[in-house]
Amino acid sequence: MITLISGAAGSGKSHRIYSLAAESLAAGKCVFLIVPEQSAVEAERSMTELCAERGIPTVSLEIVSFRRLANRVFRQYGGLSYRYIGEGGKAIVMWRTLSECAPLLRCYSGISVSDAGTITEMTAAADSFTQYGITPSQLSDASDMLRAEGKTLLADKLADLSVICAAFYSTLKKDHDDPREDIPRLARTLETNNFFGGSDVYCDAFYGFTPDEYAVLRHIIRQADNFTAALQSAGEATLFESSVRDVRLRIASLIPDGAERRQINIDTDARHSSDTLRKLTHALCTGSSARQSGGDGIRMIECRNRYEEAEAAAAEILRYTQEGGSFRDCSVIVRDPELWRGIIDPVLESHGIPCFMSKRADILCKPPVRLIIAALEAVGGGWRLEDMIALIKTGLSGLSSEEGDLLERYASAWRISGRRWHDEYEWNMNPDGYRDTLTEAGARILSVANEARRKLCDPLSLLTLGKASVRDYCTAIYRFAESIGLEQTVAQSGEEEPVQLLSEIYGALDCMVTVAGELTVGADMAAKLFSLALTGVSIGRIPTCTDEVTVGGADLLRPAHCRHALLLGCADGEFPAPVTEKGLFSESDRIELEQFGIELSRGIADRASDEQLYFYMAASAASDRLTLTYSSSSDDGSSQKPSSGWNRIRAVFPDLTPVRFADIPPAERLRSAKAMFDRAVAVQGTPEAETIMSVLAQYSGKYSTEAIGQPLTVGRLKLAPEITDRIFGDTVSISNTTAEAYVKCAFGYFGNYVLGLRESSGASFRGADTGNYIHSVLQSFCKAVGNGEIDPEKVQPQELDSFAELESERYISSVMRGDTPDARNKNIFRRLCATAKLLLRDLAGELKNSSFAPSFFELPIGHEKGAIPPQRIPIGDGLSAEVRGRVDRVDLKRSSDELLIRITDYKTGAFKSPRGSAESGIGMQLLLYLCSLCSDSDRVKKLLSDGEAAARKLLGNSAEPPENIESLPSKIVPAGAIYMSVRTPEVSADAPAEDSESAEAVALGALRRDGLISDDPEIVDAMDHSHSGHYIPVRYKVNGELSGSALCSREELAAQCDAARDKAAQIAGRMRSGIADADPLAPPPSQPSPCAYCDLKPLCRRTEDQRY
Repeated sequence: MITLISGAAGSGKSHRIYSLAAESLAAGKCVFLIVPEQSAVEAERSMTELCAERGIPTVSLEIVSFRRLANRVFRQYGGLSYRYIGEGGKAIVMWRTLSECAPLLRCYSGISVSDAGTITEMTAAADSFTQYGITPSQLSDASDMLRAEGKTLLADKLADLSVICAAFYSTLKKDHDDPREDIPRLARTLETNNFFGGSDVYCDAFYGFTPDEYAVLRHIIRQADNFTAALQSAGEATLFESSVRDVRLRIASLIPDGAERRQINIDTDARHSSDTLRKLTHALCTGSSARQSGGDGIRMIECRNRYEEAEAAAAEILRYTQEGGSFRDCSVIVRDPELWRGIIDPVLESHGIPCFMSKRADILCKPPVRLIIAALEAVGGGWRLEDMIALIKTGLSGLSSEEGDLLERYASAWRISGRRWHDEYEWNMNPDGYRDTLTEAGARILSVANEARRKLCDPLSLLTLGKASVRDYCTAIYRFAESIGLEQTVAQSGEEEPVQLLSEIYGALDCMVTVAGELTVGADMAAKLFSLALTGVSIGRIPTCTDEVTVGGADLLRPAHCRHALLLGCADGEFPAPVTEKGLFSESDRIELEQFGIELSRGIADRASDEQLYFYMAASAASDRLTLTYSSSSDDGSSQKPSSGWNRIRAVFPDLTPVRFADIPPAERLRSAKAMFDRAVAVQGTPEAETIMSVLAQYSGKYSTEAIGQPLTVGRLKLAPEITDRIFGDTVSISNTTAEAYVKCAFGYFGNYVLGLRESSGASFRGADTGNYIHSVLQSFCKAVGNGEIDPEKVQPQELDSFAELESERYISSVMRGDTPDARNKNIFRRLCATAKLLLRDLAGELKNSSFAPSFFELPIGHEKGAIPPQRIPIGDGLSAEVRGRVDRVDLKRSSDELLIRITDYKTGAFKSPRGSAESGIGMQLLLYLCSLCSDSDRVKKLLSDGEAAARKLLGNSAEPPENIESLPSKIVPAGAIYMSVRTPEVSADAPAEDSESAEAVALGALRRDGLISDDPEIVDAMDHSHSGHYIPVRYKVNGELSGSALCSREELAAQCDAARDKAAQIAGRMRSGIADADPLAPPPSQPSPCAYCDLKPLCRRTEDQRY
């Protein structure tokens, strides 16, 4: 007896199947119930409960999928395989096949055998041919016929696929069995064995069948005493009618002529308690265009984006459960779960809703797998920097977090690649970049980086095999994993399924040995084979809670006893999903091949019908409630419309009006602590917020009311006193750099200089390094002058050039620390040396025409050895500030009762006169330094007694210190403060290129100085005997009077210094009070906003409309 049961979704087809199966069991028959794999657990539960109620034993009941059925038959008749090959093994076989067949191919002659996507696509095509019973000879015959018709492109494609598949199947069958061959082998086994004789067979819950499954059903129908199948019904006007009709017609074609048939049509609705859902299911199933009134039980919610859809789903689930329902009664159904992973599950969990979403994570994304691949790619790719960083970032390389971070930053800064990772030489490049001194912190970083490098690279030596067999590489990978303690690390890492993960990794190694163990490969290809061996492998988990919401895709999810279904993503182009051409063949190719008897997978029209069927089954899944959501904006921000399924439901119930989630009254949406918290933040400062906060007071943790008062955006910030106490103590130490940073933006100062938040960058020669180079050369020159090694009045240009070259070599050697500069840096150093030569000519001219002697260089103001103590400035409340810094050059001149001091600061960037700088706090550097030097004669005397040879000669007329410090001048007089440009001058000259002297003269004239100079004529003359106005920014008029904006009286210069000191005290006081406003200094009208390129912009809580 062949019985076909037809009915709509929820009509009771499954219950009828179960009842008939129970009757067969009661009659003593052997019963087989065939269901999809994802429905097997629910079918077993339902049959067990039903038979227990009726007192029917289930010993003779077998509930199987087609794959489990194959296993059952093979156990009885033989054919059970112990040589199954997984998807990864098949991928490796396909790689071997493509590599060997490449010279024979036409259409695919340029195929990339190392591309995983290509291999996956070819393997899928071969599997599809197997599934649809298409042999290589059929492909070859069709190719010949197409070529005869002049259709060479498709003919070449089929010819290539015939060659590839023949070789692939031959290699595969030689040593392995393909699990996809189980169903065809089952059909062939049933041809000669009456396995189902005397049995009753039932088939339920299938949307459709593959050609191989139809072949098995043909034998079942012919052998079994009774065969009963539940089939979906559909009216001719439905959009999924072709899918339903196709299954019905194919099943009917399997029934032998003369066989007894019975058709059972179920017109009742056994699922839906809601009259509205009953009417909806009937309308969707029959295609009826009749409009229905009402709409109770259905809710349609329009959201702004996918995240709001998830929030809407959470609110609806909580509403259902708070009205007496259970979480397990709710099913969230989407078309593509991957679009919702990381959105729906965390949102539900944040609202306290337990949920199960099958987390089939791609194993290639797991850190242990990435570790092995990165290690092989590092060795095989020549120890590239990006591969080494990928290895470090796995977190499993044996390095601590600090070691990994320091090593990554150091290697990235110096762009370390190649043999420098594994040679015998220690790294010695300065962690601070191109600096000639190694700080204590830099020395520590260098030590940690070298030790971390050793710990990282020593195990990699196990993988350094060069060209070796795949078997040897697999052994080496295992030893590498052992050497770094991979098993213990994974066990302690918090991975959800550590045993399964390690099992898959070792299984991949076994697979590589089995399939390609004798092949010779390099480390890079071993990495690709390891990835291929893990093709299709994912790590999943099983449900851990009995009361949780199920989230799944519409094509696979079979929600049992669902009372509330939530269909998310009902937007056009998502659910139902759009159907496009896929695979190796276009739709026109499929039509062409059907003429030769080659029927491939379902075409576009059939798959579009399937998509409508999936939507219908999802919309009919719930018994009590149906909620649909869609986003008006897509993931990329573009607008989108509701789907055809959404519109079809609205057509059935025209009175059903969708509601915008934002318009739902708060009382309906605030059903969890998170929802209340979000609302309180949104309306803070209102009576509504106060009411919500009174309710939230019951909660603790991240949803406590304490967090609500914190504004999301803010311009004004102030640190607590206990924090500033820890940062500054009783004395605020500032420099000109930190003071200017604070003036420009207090928030930026605390972020950069207190928290140390700076973007890491490579070790490139930047502006600061240029300044360091120039400072070093000029300092060495001035010292040589002070020591008498160089006489500015007699030195020749060639000597200056030689001096610049020697100092450049010394500096380059010190900053490169034995390394060789690359081509870029060689060019930079060459240009800098040319600039240094020009500057030495200029400086030699200045010293030749000056009575001031360069006496101190890079003079520190601070507490370190050899420094002048910083001036202490009261800032109130018993607190003080001190200004630290480093003076590039101090020039001295002794008169009868005065010691004149002039300071010079070299500038590679732009600068302007320090006059009036105390008003803004920007550019006070010279004044602060001069103030520190001149504020106390005792400071300077002590400094002079321990100073450079030039200073000692100045005071004692010998290289020895003066015997009596008290004999030194007691009056310290500031003579001036000068900025000297050391930037490479940009010269545009009309003179011929060979006129180098003219070009040099123009370049020398372009070197600029500015600052403040005492207007005392004797002091001005002592600074520049030439009266040229080049070496100091002062000129002589025709009548002999002095002119220039830099001139100022002694009183004014002292007043400028006092004003700078007071401004520094004010800035330090604001720092100490904790003012950390994100309120940047307004730029000039022509300048861009200081926020535009600020590194701290992502952290700043200042809103866009508050920024300049």
